[in-house]
Amino acid sequence: MTEKQKKELREIYSEFWKTRKGEIDIKMVDFCMKKYKHIYINGVYISCCDLKPSICNCLYYDDEGEAPSKSYESFHYYNMRCKFKLYELSNNYGNLVMCPFYNDTEKLMFLTYSEDPKYRLVTKTELKAINEAIEEVKADYEKRLQTYYKKYSKNIYTMGYWANR
Repeated sequence: MTEKQKKELREIYSEFWKTRKGEIDIKMVDFCMKKYKHIYINGVYISCCDLKPSICNCLYYDDEGEAPSKSYESFHYYNMRCKFKLYELSNNYGNLVMCPFYNDTEKLMFLTYSEDPKYRLVTKTELKAINEAIEEVKADYEKRLQTYYKKYSKNIYTMGYWANR
């Protein structure tokens, strides 16, 4: 996004986040700007995914299975699972649509699957841009995992939990 688009997005968030006194809640606006990966398509800002997903140093497993090792492969697998699902135009829940993020704004949207006709369907070109943005965040996350493992591998641990009891 360009600086002009970032400024406009900041203004959109500023409309929603107010303090009790009616002033702009700058901390919350900054949080939203840093929390989500936004892309600008066809005059609309879309929140695709978390910009910097957290890294988990505890690898949980059920006590009926074998404990995972503390290797990079186990660490990588545990942190990557279920985090970066690419969107499809439709699935069992319906079609991929853009929904207003706050107060029915038409400028800031998030993605969900729905059959509701009041929401706008995502086009193939928009889907491609959204999935590219997710892949970009995924690549950055994998670099963060490598760096984390190199620095803090001694802090990674496994923890079992009771299953079927």
